[in-house]
Amino acid sequence: MASEVLTQLQNQVITPKEAYKELYRETKPAKLHRAHFVKLRIHVPQDKTANRLLRLLFLLPIPLVFVRIALRFVKDKGEENQLPFSKQEIMDLISYRGIKVSVKSKGGEDIYIKTF
Repeated sequence: MASEVLTQLQNQVITPKEAYKELYRETKPAKLHRAHFVKLRIHVPQDKTANRLLRLLFLLPIPLVFVRIALRFVKDKGEENQLPFSKQEIMDLISYRGIKVSVKSKGGEDIYIKTF
């Protein structure tokens, strides 16, 4: 295929622009599907009762509608809020399927977020 295009270009059958378009066709970006649920796992070191309670609370996936409602009450970048993301950036991050976020804090707590 490439050799045919190059010979056509050499024989001046096609222009360089047409040859470039033939050699380097545009690929469509992958279509991302919207997420509907968020699954959370939170692990607190050295506290079995808290871990059991958190496992029970987050046993089932949470619908994304409830997450959006909860994010309304979160303050956007402020002095007391140490989040590096704005509310809109967080919503964009969890809006699509297949997103996996793993957070490990200095205190040893592990948070795992998965969207589907």
